[in-house]
Amino acid sequence: MSSMSLNTEDSKNSVNTVKKLAKMFSLGLRDIPDVIKENADKVLEVIEKMCIDDPIVIIKWTVPFPRNVRGQTERSLINHIVTNGGTNEFNSNIIFFFRSGRQLTNCVNGLPLWCRHDRVNLNVPDVGYCYRATRVSERSADLEVYSLVFNI
Repeated sequence: MSSMSLNTEDSKNSVNTVKKLAKMFSLGLRDIPDVIKENADKVLEVIEKMCIDDPIVIIKWTVPFPRNVRGQTERSLINHIVTNGGTNEFNSNIIFFFRSGRQLTNCVNGLPLWCRHDRVNLNVPDVGYCYRATRVSERSADLEVYSLVFNI
């Protein structure tokens, strides 16, 4: 099989996975954020293994990372998430699973202030954009923009 047909096959599988996610989230294909489309296989796999009410967050980090002060790095935020109960699924640094909503809330509440939206210097971009998915039933899940993490 040529690499061209492999890429076509991968593309079809990816589109089918995005369609499954859209159905699971009760959203149109255009309403699925790009970061979730780009990681559709991994997101779907994590959601399918989740228990009801377990949350995951999917983070689209800003590139280049907009902070340049020592200790204010993407890695330090990932370390905070993992230290505070988030499982870095597939070592992706994008998809983080939590065992409960309380665990996620505690993690978010403990994030350092520097990662929040900069209201003083409006030219500084946010460090990332976050989405939260929660398993509602065996066949459905909620997807929400989780702006309180970095964008408030």
